[in-house]
Amino acid sequence: MFFSLSKKIEILPIIHGSGDFARVARQKVLSSHFDCLAVSIHPSFKNSVETGIRLLPSITIASLEEETDGEMDVFSFVPIDPCPGADKGTPW
Repeated sequence: MFFSLSKKIEILPIIHGSGDFARVARQKVLSSHFDCLAVSIHPSFKNSVETGIRLLPSITIASLEEETDGEMDVFSFVPIDPCPGADKGTPW
């Protein structure tokens, strides 16, 4: 499922909305050691995520209201927090 570009770089394609994919990706990330992890996010989150990163170590949430036909407000969000690195014992 991962593609290796070199001994140090692996790529995992994204399959949005797949619970099975999310489980496999989580298992791979938790069972491996990575020096760095890059995650793709929707471009509409760019500014709010970058603002949240600048505010670290404060915990923030980047949110985006989605367009819906219903009466309920629907939001997507990205939590931004200073979690410990995987080598500290907690991978997230």
